[in-house]
Amino acid sequence: MNEKRRSKRLPIDLKIVIVSLKKQGEGETKPMAVPIEVSNISKGGLGFEGETELHIHDCFSAALNIGGIKTINAVLRIIRKEMKGGSWYYGCEILGHPSVYDYVFDEYEKAVSTVETV
Repeated sequence: MNEKRRSKRLPIDLKIVIVSLKKQGEGETKPMAVPIEVSNISKGGLGFEGETELHIHDCFSAALNIGGIKTINAVLRIIRKEMKGGSWYYGCEILGHPSVYDYVFDEYEKAVSTVETV
């Protein structure tokens, strides 16, 4: 998948469950239980894998624990998807991300950089 992020992509090992999903063009939010594995994150979005096919422009809420620094409740919108080895790989943008949380990503980037250089 081509890099399209404005912020640095950082590796992360985060497992979350999508419990509701709003499909593009539909007024209702549908309950579901879709486990996903987040593999990377940035100030603007994240990448994740899952076995369930979701659709571009679908939106969902998630509690993102960024490296144990802080949990951010975010609304995410799927902007890319690709099938890789039997799983779906998705790119999402974080909607309405307040810049007050930028420090969380900055601290996480420092923590990741420290681990990579050790």
